[in-house]
Amino acid sequence: MRVVGLSRYPEALVRNLAPFVPGEPYDADRLLLYQRRLAATGQFSAVQVEIDDEPATAAAAPVRVSLLEASSRRIELGLGYSTDTLYRAQATWIDNDFGGRGWRWRSDARVEGRAARASSTMTLPAREDGWQDAGQLRYTQSDIAGLQQREGSITFTRTAVDERRQPQWSLSGHLQQQQPEGALSDTVHAVFAAWRYTRRTTDDLLSPNRGSIFSVQLGAAPPALSTQPFVRAVAQLATWVPFGRDYTLVLRAEGGAVGTRETEGIPQSFLFRTGGDTTVRGYAFESLGVQRGAAVVGGRYQALLGAEAIRWVDERWGVATFVDAGNAVEQVADLARLPWGAGFGVRVRPAQGPVGARLAR
Repeated sequence: MRVVGLSRYPEALVRNLAPFVPGEPYDADRLLLYQRRLAATGQFSAVQVEIDDEPATAAAAPVRVSLLEASSRRIELGLGYSTDTLYRAQATWIDNDFGGRGWRWRSDARVEGRAARASSTMTLPAREDGWQDAGQLRYTQSDIAGLQQREGSITFTRTAVDERRQPQWSLSGHLQQQQPEGALSDTVHAVFAAWRYTRRTTDDLLSPNRGSIFSVQLGAAPPALSTQPFVRAVAQLATWVPFGRDYTLVLRAEGGAVGTRETEGIPQSFLFRTGGDTTVRGYAFESLGVQRGAAVVGGRYQALLGAEAIRWVDERWGVATFVDAGNAVEQVADLARLPWGAGFGVRVRPAQGPVGARLAR
């Protein structure tokens, strides 16, 4: 590998993101993946990765990496609206060379009609063994479906840089105050250790048309460090099936369970509520769950199913019809009958990723 264009960052930061090692057979897709990884750091405004195709060097072909370093600091501002949490204003501060070490520091503040959050994340450069470490401080508050929540958390993660087969280890501490309407307020805490594995076989990471994404997470909160000990498991699957050039069928399923003697004392962020634009469309955001007083709170079990058929009018946009079903409950038997919704909408897939607008009942 020959790296040119670096003045601020160490060469190891670039080399450690490479998805290949010397001696492997040439693979054009891996060069493109390497280019995407370097661009995704935000530390470079231009990235070009190419192989020296001279026949004389075919036995050990050099890879040329040409880089243009971006400004290390920037501010992003945004306004938005969603039916889930209403109006939104957001500000982000990014420092991609914190302390002159190539550490990426990102701080976000978001205020919405029904929620607010602030977070600060420090991501270290990828290591030579293919893992990347990060730490995050986060505060959230919300008032949704009669449940008021305030939560502070600190999380440490170690994630593989391989986007296709991506394990992750995490350790987090949580302190939460929860106030269901018509019920007593409570303050709870938990220390949660988890393992997650994500497998992506899609043809494109941003706008897939074929393949699947599978994710599973297993974790536990021990009794000595938590108000209420519990174990938690979540599995998710989404599959894209093309039919000819003009049709795509999207299928998705999700299941989750929390094992505990009782849900009292567990932070609501580890229990399940559902409903809204990304789960069961046609229902208000997080309005499906366990009724407590006048509020909807989280349950121990969750199941979600969805199917969407898209008719692509051209390469960039199409029309879709869909049906969703799901619920969050206290007893497994309550999942026998799932609330469901159906509707139609428009899908657009620009280069930056898919967007859409949907109407459901």
